[in-house]
Amino acid sequence: MKREGRVYLVFQISAAAWLFGWFLKYKFFGPYFSNLIFTYPVFTDQFPPFFQNPNVAFTAYHMPVLCILGIFTQKRFVYIGMSLLMLICTIILGLHIDTYNDMTFISSFWVALWLLWYSFHIDDQRHIKAHAPLIAKCIIALLFLGGTVGKLTPEYWSGEAFYNLVVHQTPGYAGIYLRNTFTIENQKLILGVLSKMIIMAEGLMILSPLYPYRIFCVFGVCVIFMLVLFREWQIFSVLSCLAGITLSCLLLIDGTKSKHKLAKNAQRY
Repeated sequence: MKREGRVYLVFQISAAAWLFGWFLKYKFFGPYFSNLIFTYPVFTDQFPPFFQNPNVAFTAYHMPVLCILGIFTQKRFVYIGMSLLMLICTIILGLHIDTYNDMTFISSFWVALWLLWYSFHIDDQRHIKAHAPLIAKCIIALLFLGGTVGKLTPEYWSGEAFYNLVVHQTPGYAGIYLRNTFTIENQKLILGVLSKMIIMAEGLMILSPLYPYRIFCVFGVCVIFMLVLFREWQIFSVLSCLAGITLSCLLLIDGTKSKHKLAKNAQRY
């Protein structure tokens, strides 16, 4: 693949992963935005009227569907428009009373910001290859920092909170297997150990900017797989956009290394 194609493909993969995560929970969000928030509106003095209006939340959630066709183009101005729309929608839903507590819109905000930066610099391939992977790693580190700090509680460290999440509230494949295979005492013992492992693994993700990119990708994918294994698959609504920028930036690393190898081979002959 040509170098130019790689740079555009990174944006396309990242934007597609963002949209996949955004609409992944549509089975829940569809009725929620279309009916529930209109039937049972929430009002409080702590939010401005704009961020309490159900029509605002409905529109902000559905507007990114306009970005789907833009993925198939290779136009810088289209990418900028897509990214700007994504960013505005994440800001609105991140501040709206009906959606501010959903992590989907927090991770989507940071990746939309990365996409906007990327689209502005997409014609400067040297700048993109030098900075895009590092910025992606910094975003991952920032989000895992928040997740790790939130888990530094006695309930999470002992495994009690993890047990309630994995076995009772949002069981993934591993949670269902544990529930059907082991006694309650053994479930708590196993999940107590796993809870500590996950906290430490997420803590190591905070150091992402310090790792070589390939090692970061392998370790990051393992952590994401572990989170999905013990939680519902819908957690991909949070992780999909992060996985998208992580894996797509490998194309930039590979492209750079291939160029260096070709240059060395040319010098030999």
